[in-house]
Amino acid sequence: MPRFEVRQLSRLNLASHGGLALLGQCFEAALLKPLIDARIPVSQGMKTSDLVKSTMALLALGKSDFEAIEPFRNDRFFRRALGLAKVPSSAWLRQRLLDKVDAHGK
Repeated sequence: MPRFEVRQLSRLNLASHGGLALLGQCFEAALLKPLIDARIPVSQGMKTSDLVKSTMALLALGKSDFEAIEPFRNDRFFRRALGLAKVPSSAWLRQRLLDKVDAHGK
């Protein structure tokens, strides 16, 4: 995962989701990816850790609905900051997370 360097530039370049770089570093320090992927298998090419990290990032941004992931699907910073192989679609996110809740909630 890339390390991001914070420095002042002559031109102003603000991003409302810039704090995700720090969140991604927290995920890495907590060994979230190997912890989750070792316990819950990959399904159809999408790592479970990518689903969890994407959902946690949305919550950190104050977005609680599945549709909120759509603007980030083509956002290179979102993917790189969180160390994602893929950014899931809203349908994929909804289906996989609700499936896990149903499987463990019954």
